[in-house]
Amino acid sequence: MSRRQRRRGAPRPKIVLILGFVLLTIGLLAAYVEPASGYELSPYASTPIPFWACTALSGFVSLVVAFDRDRSPRLRTIALLLAVGVFVAVISIPVIRNYQFFGPADSLTHLGWIRDFRTGALQPFDILYPATHVIALLFGEVGGIELPRAGKLTVVVYFVVYLLFLPLCVGYLSDSDWAIPFGLFAAALLLPVNNVSVFRMMHPTTQAILFFPLVLFVTFRYLRAPPDAEWLPFSASSWSVLLYVVMASLLFVHPQQAANLLVVFVTISVVQTIYRAAGDRLGDYDIVTERLAYFPAIFLAVLFGLWVPQHGRATGPGSIIIDRVIQFVTGTSESPVDGAAQRGRSLGDIGGSIEELFVKLFLVTLLFFIAAGLLMLLSYVGRIDWKDVDKRAVIKYLSISFSALTAIFAVYFLSSVTTQHYRQLGLLAMVASILGAVMLSDGLTALADRFSVRSVVGIAGPLLAVMLLLSAASVYQSPYIYQESAHITEMELTGYETAIDHRSDEVIFTKIRGGTSRYSDAVYGRNGSEQMDINRADEPIPEGVFNRGNMTTYYDDPHYLVVLPRDYDREVVVYKGFRFTSRGFDQLDELSGVSKLISNKGFQLYYIEPANETETVGPNDAVSGPERPTFSVPSPTR
Repeated sequence: MSRRQRRRGAPRPKIVLILGFVLLTIGLLAAYVEPASGYELSPYASTPIPFWACTALSGFVSLVVAFDRDRSPRLRTIALLLAVGVFVAVISIPVIRNYQFFGPADSLTHLGWIRDFRTGALQPFDILYPATHVIALLFGEVGGIELPRAGKLTVVVYFVVYLLFLPLCVGYLSDSDWAIPFGLFAAALLLPVNNVSVFRMMHPTTQAILFFPLVLFVTFRYLRAPPDAEWLPFSASSWSVLLYVVMASLLFVHPQQAANLLVVFVTISVVQTIYRAAGDRLGDYDIVTERLAYFPAIFLAVLFGLWVPQHGRATGPGSIIIDRVIQFVTGTSESPVDGAAQRGRSLGDIGGSIEELFVKLFLVTLLFFIAAGLLMLLSYVGRIDWKDVDKRAVIKYLSISFSALTAIFAVYFLSSVTTQHYRQLGLLAMVASILGAVMLSDGLTALADRFSVRSVVGIAGPLLAVMLLLSAASVYQSPYIYQESAHITEMELTGYETAIDHRSDEVIFTKIRGGTSRYSDAVYGRNGSEQMDINRADEPIPEGVFNRGNMTTYYDDPHYLVVLPRDYDREVVVYKGFRFTSRGFDQLDELSGVSKLISNKGFQLYYIEPANETETVGPNDAVSGPERPTFSVPSPTR
């Protein structure tokens, strides 16, 4: 009996995998039995240590077996499934630990749209990207669960799709035994989630990027279909039907990424046209035997043209981008570099730096971009011997499409339209994850065949582990990346509901950094929130006014001031009092003319009664008086 046969027959890997599943189960139970009892600033610090220890060990076990080429395919498949379970567990912390909701700002409005769908106040075709909301509503109605929790579950489903289909894309493009494990490794890095404009929360652009690998995989299989039916686009094969379905689905998840997909198909069509016209003069690529991409491109273009112009939300940003690009070219707008420098100075004031943040958020992404670029270069110069000509053609398509998508990123960047370029960077990171994983799997396989598997694993293994740790640490918003958690507590939502239900119509809401409209959307639905005529002109309270406690002399009209534990943790713990100081929070209960109306563990509402003065005091004018007793906003229970 050979050494390989003895190893395959040994019970050790089976026992190790069983231990891995047991550890994963223990970790899940440890997190489940300790649900969040208040706002948690960091999901990492608040989740029980046994969860992290068990999932880390289970993930290590799964990857060791999955990357062992001497193990049977069945054992490696089980190991890959265990790895998927570990990664899904990490991404499901808000579900496992019973967060009420996960995602402030836009995500709260998306929750409001789901409520509108349930009540019939809004129809799916009334909004630009209804797919994610409809899925969440189905989970809520069929499963009988609350809509905030249905929204959390929907987000996890998209991540599962991403974790499954990105490895399949890599496996399709690579001949290596390590293709699927490296694909899963690349997917687990979650490089598109940059927490600048792509987040781990209900955010349709993010969901569309996570859905993109499924579309690409179906596209790869469509292009490989027999060319004899290429002029019958709707009847050739099951892959044709599936392609049109997933293309339409992506449009309804988010049209911005559907537009990027259209760019990909137009690029493929142009490449096919050029190679068919040139014949053998451009090399030995068998692109001429690939199925034509014209019909899918036309289908998506027509569908896009019929759907998007109906919604003003989509047409406005296009004109803004054009105007901003013109302003940048003429030198009449702020340079994106200047904006980054300003943010770097702000980070420096709280003890960070733009370089440190770049390492935390984008270093691993940069390494995959380099690996993807190397693959494209080697493929172009013919230094890679592809056994399957279809794979060689797809690499060619992806390489040129990557360049076109990068050009769109440059347009977004130069136009300085908020953080749109980071959305595009998220999509590019997804493509780079596929190409980079192909490069890693093929490159390390070649090195292992030339030297030894042990030497290659001994060098590459620790590096890959460090990359995984770096990426995992930035999946969730936390103080590690100078942000507060996206955790939304039940007490926040019920506090806002009580405050809005018992408000006086003449009193304006104000808040620390932001207004109340998003929470109103989440509680009453977007349509219901608008009909309630809550004053939407509410401005955040100026930091000078808050810190010095001169609200009553600054405001001419009565105001409601909302203070949340997340405000205190963000401003005092994360930002170290950079704008809003601890003294501003401590003095609230002792200020004359400021009365507390509502107080629970996650929500406080104060009433500000203007002083009887003829002139308004400026935001930076101090109010003299004795030192006030301190008051601490309740900290979240850890």
